[in-house]
Amino acid sequence: LGRDVHANGSWVEVMRVPSPKGAEMHAAWYWVVKGSGIWINVGRTHVDVDSRGEFYWLRAQRGEHLRTLREQGCETLQLPS
Repeated sequence: LGRDVHANGSWVEVMRVPSPKGAEMHAAWYWVVKGSGIWINVGRTHVDVDSRGEFYWLRAQRGEHLRTLREQGCETLQLPS
């Protein structure tokens, strides 16, 4: 995948990043950054490894994908590709 995938309940060292086009209305966005000293627990997470990753990223920015995942009990979304 090119990037690590983190299991449910894992603690991950991150850096918060700005979201393009107002996606902050739906979620906070992070990059995995070892050595940052800032940790989040991914809780119940969904890993989106679909080959159309960019398409899903755009949908996630608009909140459509995030709402569906929340309804399914997911707390975080990983886009490793």
